[in-house]
Amino acid sequence: MLTPPALLPPPQEASGFCALAFGPSGTRLAAVATDTYHTVYVYDWRKRRELFSGRGNMGDPPQVYGLEWNPYELTHQMPSGFLQFGKKHIKVWLAGNHGCARAVGGGEGELAPCDLASLAAPRHAMVPYPPC
Repeated sequence: MLTPPALLPPPQEASGFCALAFGPSGTRLAAVATDTYHTVYVYDWRKRRELFSGRGNMGDPPQVYGLEWNPYELTHQMPSGFLQFGKKHIKVWLAGNHGCARAVGGGEGELAPCDLASLAAPRHAMVPYPPC
């Protein structure tokens, strides 16, 4: 018997989502809204519960092209988190034990600004940071 899909309505300030990614365990879903802030939401989609949210990247949509979870958090005891990428930016989001998240990258850096259409996380790309 098929289980009906979990419906996660977009927030009131956005008309939908422009990027989605499931975490490696399959329980968390990161979603980027189509609002001006490209708000990033992380859900426990099975419980239909928002775990946290934060501002992704300011500007007219689309600014964020995708998300990539750290695929090694379960097998290599790496930190839980994901990369957000898109128009002239990469942002690293790390999750803490209490349902919080913080962005630890995405400002001015050594890389020349460029648009990123896809991204993959090598095993040691997610550097451990203290939990938030």
